[in-house]
Amino acid sequence: MTIKRNHIAGEEPIRMAQSPDVYLVPCKNGPECGLPKPPEELLRGTKTVILWVDQPVEEQELRSALDTAGEDGAVVVNCPAAHVEAIRAAIPPALRRWQRRRKIRARNDLSPEERAKRSAGAVERLTESDLFRNARTVMIYDHVRGELSLDSLLTHPASAGKRFCYPLCVSDTEMIAMVPGAWRPGAFGIREPVRELSLEIPPEEIDLVVCPGTAFDPACNRMGMGGGYYDRYLPRCVRAHVVMVAFEVQKVPVLPVDLWDQPVEAVFTEARVYRRDEPYTAETDVFPEQKT
Repeated sequence: MTIKRNHIAGEEPIRMAQSPDVYLVPCKNGPECGLPKPPEELLRGTKTVILWVDQPVEEQELRSALDTAGEDGAVVVNCPAAHVEAIRAAIPPALRRWQRRRKIRARNDLSPEERAKRSAGAVERLTESDLFRNARTVMIYDHVRGELSLDSLLTHPASAGKRFCYPLCVSDTEMIAMVPGAWRPGAFGIREPVRELSLEIPPEEIDLVVCPGTAFDPACNRMGMGGGYYDRYLPRCVRAHVVMVAFEVQKVPVLPVDLWDQPVEAVFTEARVYRRDEPYTAETDVFPEQKT
């Protein structure tokens, strides 16, 4: 999907994102110089939203446009040429927040029975992997609300002899890993280990980190809740493999990432396994090594 040159503005559209496609069009002469009508190639089979955005950027307006376009549509953002860099910087975080909200809603829309069934399927795929079987110390999480549950992992035969630890947030920026000796309610109603009654595990002793998340893409880019706890902690886990578990409904075609975002090696869902070093083949819906 492409946009032809904006001949009135004399500027090339800047492609900012995919799924939905988001283009930024610098305009020199005000709103009337933008794209008053979507090009034919955008109209074909898509919902296209045209915006004129001045500074400051109204994120709510952009979110509304993204909601209207949907993942298969396109949003064309016209803006004054003088404000291109400021608006260009504002679009990716707004898009991330939109995708996060959308995918949290998608997983929350699953019934409790469906979540339990899909969680068990993802856990089964995880336990079949060498990454899990070869790990002795595994960092997991205690699920909340619509997150994928790892409860069945603790009683799975493949978990025998393994040491499981959980994250504990100890400040606004830092978390540590604990083998819980007791639990208590934490922030936002999330259950957390009682630090005084639990065993702290140094990050360099962890063999496998199983991350939660709000969204992912087939290239194994992961989106969390936005706090950055895992992004800051994972570099300290020098010997650990890092994976994610999620529902298929949390997948997006392409996830916008920042320099500090930590990708994972694999994503385990109820339907399949995505591996960062084995590109997913969308046309056949299988991995290359599964082809016959």
